[in-house]
Amino acid sequence: MVPTVKERLAAANRHIEANLPEAAEEVFRDVLQVEPQNSAAMAGLGAVLLQRGLMDEAFEALGRATSLDPKNAEPYRNLAVAYRLRNENENALVCLEAALSIEPDRIETLVTTGETLVAVGRRDESIAMVEKAHRLDPQSVPALIALGGLHTLGNDFAKAIACYQRALAIAPETAEAHANLAVLYATTGRPKEALDHAERAVLAEPLNPIFVATLAGALEEIGEIDRAVAMVRRMLVLHPQVIPLHCRLASLQLSGGAIDEALAGIARLLREQRSEPALLETMTQLLYRAGRPQQALAAARELMNVIPDAAIARRVEHHSLFLLGRHDEVWPARAAAATDGGEPARLEGARILARLDEAVPVLDALPLLRAVPILRARGADVRLLAPAFLAPLGSCLPDAGATAPNEASAEENQAWLEASEKISLTSLPDRFALGDDVLMSGEPFLVAPADKAAMWREALAAMPRPLVGFTWAPHKPGPRIEDIRRLLATTGGTAVSLVWDQNRPQLSLMPEAIDAGLHIKGLDDLVAATSALDAVVGIDGLPLHVAGGLGLPGVAVVPQAQLWYWRLGDDGHGLWYPSIRVVERAPGTPWESAEPLVADALAAALEGADARDVESAPAEPLDAV
Repeated sequence: MVPTVKERLAAANRHIEANLPEAAEEVFRDVLQVEPQNSAAMAGLGAVLLQRGLMDEAFEALGRATSLDPKNAEPYRNLAVAYRLRNENENALVCLEAALSIEPDRIETLVTTGETLVAVGRRDESIAMVEKAHRLDPQSVPALIALGGLHTLGNDFAKAIACYQRALAIAPETAEAHANLAVLYATTGRPKEALDHAERAVLAEPLNPIFVATLAGALEEIGEIDRAVAMVRRMLVLHPQVIPLHCRLASLQLSGGAIDEALAGIARLLREQRSEPALLETMTQLLYRAGRPQQALAAARELMNVIPDAAIARRVEHHSLFLLGRHDEVWPARAAAATDGGEPARLEGARILARLDEAVPVLDALPLLRAVPILRARGADVRLLAPAFLAPLGSCLPDAGATAPNEASAEENQAWLEASEKISLTSLPDRFALGDDVLMSGEPFLVAPADKAAMWREALAAMPRPLVGFTWAPHKPGPRIEDIRRLLATTGGTAVSLVWDQNRPQLSLMPEAIDAGLHIKGLDDLVAATSALDAVVGIDGLPLHVAGGLGLPGVAVVPQAQLWYWRLGDDGHGLWYPSIRVVERAPGTPWESAEPLVADALAAALEGADARDVESAPAEPLDAV
């Protein structure tokens, strides 16, 4: 007996479920030979053609399907997907609106609509759409993943991570959730977790080029460059047109020291696709990481011509301008600001709430904390509003001129807030015309809390001097803890670990060191512990910034011409932290070549350490807001 049309359509759908799109296509075409106007067969054919990447044929079939059955939402949704693949998001939205008019509560359509609204800059509408999908089905993995993506765009990484973790609790093998978690963990400095989730994403979908690029990035973070390069090259054989693979390869090449090769590869692709955002972003980052701020600045501005609000472009632009000493282009108002008779303006009675935005990287903001005591010394009442973990730094800022009482009633605090000027911490130099001579004066701007500082001095009093605080890099290219151990073996005295994050367990490799991190519960503890030392050596991070803020001698081992706050002066000291000597390392430079330079810098920093007065004046507590 010849199979009926209904039986043939059922067989085609089974082929789709078994991931056999070619077989399903053949059955749909057989049905259409018999019934050219069969809307279900036409819609199914369009879907499998879309799955196979045959875009022109897919558009034709799906368009005919919508005409044959205007009440079927599925071909509209698939047409939207096709338009999105062509970056025609406005056309995609028209199709999605049609699909939603037929099935207003279809989770898949709501999620796709939310993602498309983001692409056209309508984020608020997108949030409403995805949240509706989540309310309709809190267990929907696609809705959770979409919600996580929206939180990521809003820089609310904690909520984004929670969404992806919830999705994995429901469906543990969801590759997209693993891949997105890998990216977030890499962004938030958790390379081990990033690698774990990237591995799981590739395990679930080993031929997905985006997931392979993510895994290669996680490997790059822990220094496994060769393995990552081999992985990306293999995938490029299968997917030579996938831009993220080329971008990842270039990043790996630069990390391995092949700077010219990395730049040439992306430049070649840019000649063919001049306005491709991913390529422009990669070129911007490569030039910045290569220590070429002038070229990075030009690339960042070209990227902003394509994507005006590109966060990476704005950040590289600011960093490059700082590295080039062109601060007035970041803070233009201060250049034009007039002062009374050439003297700094007095600010008696001014109330200023300096806000530290969570979207601003912490280390970018710390050097500008020096603006707070400067403004207080001029008579302003300045208070700091910061994320919870940074709040303890408030007790370490000297209160040289604040006039508000330390304890105020709720009514007084409210009145103060209403009368205050709210301004970003990073904008204080611009708003109040703080020049480079003030910001780079070298004056310490942190003071350890008296009671905690005394505790650390007493605890370390019997230890052999010098007391050298240290940090390390958990992975290659280092300096890893074994490199720091070898370095400090030549200085004598006592090594004191200031690491208090997830890398602290590595201290088992250096049992002779004092584990100060065990007792550091907040940034005020870190300031107090550091104040009791003679010097600090290590990688870019909070301990080196704290040492610089205290005016403590130290050595920072940092990437070459990348970090604006470690910009070098003529004498090898940092311009923003003059007590710190800076040793720069070019990409791919082995630790062994930098070690003698670091050893010499540390020896110079320790000269006269025995005579250093480590007494710290008490700090006034920052008024709570």
